[in-house]
Amino acid sequence: MAPKTTVKQRKSTACTKKSAPVGELNDSKHSTMKNVIPHGALPLPEITLYCTVWMSIMVYFVYVVIEASNEYKDHLWPGDFSKGWKFIGRDKDICDAEWEFWSNLKLEMILAYCLHSTGGLVISHYLPMARRWYYPAFTVAFLVLLVGIKSVLYVVAVCTVFYLTSRTQSVALVWTTVIGILATLQFETARNFQFQFLSSNPGKNEIVLFVTLMSLLRCVSFCLECCWHRQDGAGVTSDKTDKPLPSFTLLDLLLYNFYLPLFANGPLMTYKDFYTQFHQPVQLLTKPELLTILWDAIRTLWWYIFLEVYLHYMYSAALVRKDPVFKGLSVWTITGIMYSQLNIFLVKYVVLYRLSGLFARFDHLDPPGAPRCVSTLYLFGDMWRYFDRGLNVWMKRYIYIPMGGSQKGIPRQITGSFLAFTFVWAWHGSRVDILWWVIPNWLGVVIEGLAGVVSDLPEVKARELSLSESNRRRVRALFGSVTLCCLFLSNLVFLQGYEPVWYYITRVYWQDKSVTFFLEFVEKGNSDKQDCKCIFYKNEKEIEN
Repeated sequence: MAPKTTVKQRKSTACTKKSAPVGELNDSKHSTMKNVIPHGALPLPEITLYCTVWMSIMVYFVYVVIEASNEYKDHLWPGDFSKGWKFIGRDKDICDAEWEFWSNLKLEMILAYCLHSTGGLVISHYLPMARRWYYPAFTVAFLVLLVGIKSVLYVVAVCTVFYLTSRTQSVALVWTTVIGILATLQFETARNFQFQFLSSNPGKNEIVLFVTLMSLLRCVSFCLECCWHRQDGAGVTSDKTDKPLPSFTLLDLLLYNFYLPLFANGPLMTYKDFYTQFHQPVQLLTKPELLTILWDAIRTLWWYIFLEVYLHYMYSAALVRKDPVFKGLSVWTITGIMYSQLNIFLVKYVVLYRLSGLFARFDHLDPPGAPRCVSTLYLFGDMWRYFDRGLNVWMKRYIYIPMGGSQKGIPRQITGSFLAFTFVWAWHGSRVDILWWVIPNWLGVVIEGLAGVVSDLPEVKARELSLSESNRRRVRALFGSVTLCCLFLSNLVFLQGYEPVWYYITRVYWQDKSVTFFLEFVEKGNSDKQDCKCIFYKNEKEIEN
């Protein structure tokens, strides 16, 4: 049955400020951590020891992976490499298909972004009423040149189906529609049947698949906001006269879905946030805003160059793909490879999200920010909260809270989070290896949430208060090292599949334990850098508005 939400729940979500969670993902700077017992700073020599050991091991990981890349380059699959930059004089690891795909389109995309933003600034100044027509028209024209008119009509048809569904004001029908369309995209036979009429070019069909999946998330947001708005009988902004009243026409949906900077890669914005920000009075960018955009452009360029150079020297993905070579490496080298894969994944989305965000800011939009460094995340909830912030807000607003959230008790919380993760699994392809990633993440969030409930018990608080402030920090870091290790492994399943990760687990934790102590030490030191934060919603008011 499709999730439903009450008027009271939605209004409390929309009209109140953010507060602390019981077990979900909110930005810590907005948390009111009134019940959290403070912990003190550790002695400088101890912190210095943690940082020195951590940095030394990171440098050693880089060294051993580069050494393995040089030594086994000729034993790896030739198709995993391309000619690299001439001034470097090395081949480049191209195993990350998503990065290579968008890197090959970088000139076209950046040119389109520049034209899109320039035209938008001109039209916003001279013909502000035409903005909402210009943006979807520009994106559609660009897509016609990129993938052909048939593919564009397919995406427009999907949006039209959702628009018609929204007119029924049926939340159940919205979810039935999204599940049905998602099934036709994820089952290979159904997908191939549809796409054979669009293009014979597999590369173009990959683009269509990806942008259609992103469009599904935005269409769900539009439809549910439309249903809730009409069921409430009044705008969610009725108490805030400075915000525009929402509109739910087909043009509004096309504008929201086909807004170019956020269209292909995100980050994801809810329809409510997009509409409110886009329809604010048009203003010229101030000098500080322009300088901020310029600074972000420089940072984005730096991380792009960094990752490209990284892939010229560290063939971590290619080493994993050659099974005999991978299994012959030392446990330190394998650990370095695994850690590097997490950081490649991070930097990739830092570049993609920051690039999209800086062009969106030309239109005074404030999309979710780039992912936070994975080395600073040691809780499952924080990983979801701070890595893909837009998807996290989407999951909370459209699945978790409608299922009852914290207002209906822990069983409903667990059910709501399970359905949210189930949808993420289906949206990512419904594969077995994705299941091995989703289930541990869901269990991790649930266990952390239950641990947060236990930590609020008077007996536990009394025991914690009996410790010195520095010892409280050490104990929290010790527990944090366990969740960090589990988080590290579960995310590797998403990136590498379960077979390499299972082999790594058997090597590190059963066969060769020489590295295990050092890894736990590093994880404890890494956990010490952050305050332990409980996850599970204490209340839904902290949903992103």
